[in-house]
Amino acid sequence: MLDIREIAAEEAAAPITEVEITAGLGSGDFVLDIRSQDEQEGRPLTLDNVVVNTFIFYKLCNKF
Repeated sequence: MLDIREIAAEEAAAPITEVEITAGLGSGDFVLDIRSQDEQEGRPLTLDNVVVNTFIFYKLCNKF
């Protein structure tokens, strides 16, 4: 049986990976739209030459 406290301790001890910050998007980049479903449907995000993947924010903890 897994103890959630052990998992949390392992995660806390793991090194932090830095995220690259860019000023623009290239043709090989993608955007993860984590807005609510209503927001995504009401105002879809479309970007030229960039793939937009949608994912509902509150579902993140269930998928990863």
